[in-house]
Amino acid sequence: MEIVGSFEYNSKEIIGHGAFAVVFKGRHREAHYPVAIKSITKKSLAKSQSLLGKEIKILQELSALKHKNVVKLLACTEKDQNVFLVMEKLCATNGNRLPRAEGCCADDAKRVSTPKVTFKLLKRFVSTGPDV
Repeated sequence: MEIVGSFEYNSKEIIGHGAFAVVFKGRHREAHYPVAIKSITKKSLAKSQSLLGKEIKILQELSALKHKNVVKLLACTEKDQNVFLVMEKLCATNGNRLPRAEGCCADDAKRVSTPKVTFKLLKRFVSTGPDV
């Protein structure tokens, strides 16, 4: 397990990736609630370091809103080669926050097909309207 402050992750449990970062499934080291840990290599940021600063600032401002539709930034940590952004982990199938007392719902994606989930979300949106 790799340690990032109060959090840890297994480098083999990748839940996403992009041009500048990899996102790992992680957890709080003591409370064990699930988190998403975005690992950004400093080498890939050479030309766009100001963008990372802007992203962190925006995430901090949005987290301060404490709105139910905004993923919270829990921590930002810098190590020798990487910058880590630790965020709330959402359920992959329905976008709900994962209860801190329960485990991850990663297996939900195997049990529920994408069209069913999409229909469920669309039905909820149409009946209730956007949560803004």
